[in-house]
Amino acid sequence: MKKFVLLTLAATLLMFASANAQEGPVYKGTWIVDGNASFYSASGDLYKPGDDGQTWINFSPEVAYFVMNGLAVGLTLDFSSWSQGDAKSNELGIGPMVSFYYDMDKTKDEAKGKLFPFASGAFEYMSTTTNSGAPNADDYKYTMTRIKFKGGILYMLSNAVGINANLRIDLDSKKQTDPVESDSVSGTRFGAEVGITAFLW
Repeated sequence: MKKFVLLTLAATLLMFASANAQEGPVYKGTWIVDGNASFYSASGDLYKPGDDGQTWINFSPEVAYFVMNGLAVGLTLDFSSWSQGDAKSNELGIGPMVSFYYDMDKTKDEAKGKLFPFASGAFEYMSTTTNSGAPNADDYKYTMTRIKFKGGILYMLSNAVGINANLRIDLDSKKQTDPVESDSVSGTRFGAEVGITAFLW
């Protein structure tokens, strides 16, 4: 009887481990960390009207948790910085996000080599500060809201790390708050991104 119980327990544990192994990275209980970054330095007559060139830095990390198979909720962050000599502009935004990943081949246990189409949406509250760099120049401050949509494909380089490519559209509404207040101005941005995605489970 004791041997039967031990064998049953061992079989149950083996089945549980196998089930977890089959689920892979985009299933309930997994954390996902995603990031896209870029750096630009521009010079020449087009981008250097004075003595100084221009520099851009952009960083967009995301952290989410799969609350059910294929569906993750979390936080997204957008940071961008521009400078030219003493002139500068910094933008920071944070907000909630939701992402959906589709497992195209549920019969394959190993995540490596798999393709996962995905789509996500986010709402961000953003703050921007700019300064012309002129002597005694005041900072200009803005608030902005952004609705962000992305859709793309994730290719798994290993069982835990992949590379993603996506198209992104931002719906922005920006308002100056200091030194004077202004009406909101709306705009749309469209672009493409490539980044690295990591899964923790």
